[in-house]
Amino acid sequence: MGLTYGLLTRFTSFVAVQEIVRRTEAGADDVDQPLPLPAGVSDRAVGVANGDEPDLLLVLATTLALIGCARLIRASAGRSGAAA
Repeated sequence: MGLTYGLLTRFTSFVAVQEIVRRTEAGADDVDQPLPLPAGVSDRAVGVANGDEPDLLLVLATTLALIGCARLIRASAGRSGAAA
């Protein structure tokens, strides 16, 4: 309906396509050009569970787990050194 009557709705996208072939010889390279998603659109809209970079929450959880492990190792080494 948007295309028929020239209306812009939240369900309508207008895309301009220019059909001029610039390179006609063999051996042209295809390039996948990443484009940013519109504001508020999740990566899941295009089937990507996680992007190239890990989520901030995952990085924070891993960092906190490593700090906790380091403290446990130090505490355990301190206790075993005091008992000997």
